[in-house]
Amino acid sequence: MHPKEFIDRNVRLLLLADGFSDEATHLACKEAVSHYEKTPAFRKGAVFSECLRVAKRMAKLVQKKQRQQARADKKKGRVAA
Repeated sequence: MHPKEFIDRNVRLLLLADGFSDEATHLACKEAVSHYEKTPAFRKGAVFSECLRVAKRMAKLVQKKQRQQARADKKKGRVAA
């Protein structure tokens, strides 16, 4: 298994287990793999933990935006899709 696949698969499993939405998890996994590709060097043995940290930060941000959007839609009387 390629490291990118490993990061994507395991970050996805952990974020879904933490209760994040599918959309937030998808975007966070993309961000984790992107971080892996962009970073030239990691501390010894900290590649996955750092990618997971970046993914959790992104997932929390996306989840927050989704809640704000849902609240705004509810306030305007729209039905969420």
